[in-house]
Amino acid sequence: MKKNQKIWIISYMNPFSRYRRGMEVFTVNLYRSFKNTLDIEVLFPTKTKIIRVIKIPLLNKINPNFFQIYIPIRNENFWIYLLDIKASLLGLFFYKKVIVGNHGFTRLNFITFLIFLIAKFLIKMRSIDYRIHCINNYQRIFFTKILGFPENRVFLIRNPVFSKEYLKPIRSKEFVVLFLGALNKQKGVDILIDTIKKLSDKPEIKWIIAGLIEKKFLKEIASLKKLKHVKYLGYVSEKKKRKLFQISSVFVLPSRFESQSIAVSEALISGVPVIVSNIYVFREIVGKNSIFGVCLNKNNSDNLSKEIINHYRKFLENPEEYYSRRIKIMKEARKIFDIKKFKRDFLRMLEDV
Repeated sequence: MKKNQKIWIISYMNPFSRYRRGMEVFTVNLYRSFKNTLDIEVLFPTKTKIIRVIKIPLLNKINPNFFQIYIPIRNENFWIYLLDIKASLLGLFFYKKVIVGNHGFTRLNFITFLIFLIAKFLIKMRSIDYRIHCINNYQRIFFTKILGFPENRVFLIRNPVFSKEYLKPIRSKEFVVLFLGALNKQKGVDILIDTIKKLSDKPEIKWIIAGLIEKKFLKEIASLKKLKHVKYLGYVSEKKKRKLFQISSVFVLPSRFESQSIAVSEALISGVPVIVSNIYVFREIVGKNSIFGVCLNKNNSDNLSKEIINHYRKFLENPEEYYSRRIKIMKEARKIFDIKKFKRDFLRMLEDV
């Protein structure tokens, strides 16, 4: 990477808000990773101490939360990192040195395919210097094998985690099942609720649920809270989240689709085995390393209940072996997701092609 190069991260959401999703978490981690070594700046339409705010009066009237951050930057030393599909398509009309991010690319459908066909046309027509950042192998295959982008322009770099900030597992006499994330249908909260109901006769299995909840699931979660072995904490701070991982025996996430679940990465680097749905992004991590946990054959409450019971039995039969496995998970996962690996891969992506 050339000296004095600048990276502008284009985000149409507030990555420093209290309630973060995957794209916001990535933006924060990217900024933290390079703020002392590269000239890096985040653009979005909310004033904070460290964020540059760009306002264009005419565009503000159209949509102040999206369009106002797109400004023509005509400088060969500027890399523009466009976070997702929407940002990329619009950004390719403005910028000449672009990193196409794919944090919102969860499923391939006709609209997604059409958007990236247009993106490919714009890149060629405007002679854009570009890199494509994929966060799972499914995306990389889509761009190289289906759309025909050169492999030296497409990079698989997983979302990073600052491993050193996460806590070492502790030995616990209780078996704790943790669900942490948005409580909505995408994350499989309906499957989670059914599973808790099916295991309601096993109070020895403790449940901790954390995250923002959609209104339509409020009543069911409220009814579960009446069970003494179920706790719903709502949204939790980063510090509290790390403590929850530290004490948890297993992490569950029966998602219907994901681009890359940062919560799963955080669970693994905390040494928590995971039980996840059998979707591509989980198969390529969990499915290829059985020590990490299990991908459900079918994403339903019957299979989730079965796997939780299996983990509970192993926990009871040999707690020392179960703890040793957690330590091994922690060490292996940090090789994959740690911020040091991310920084090396990201800088390599920016080298001349």
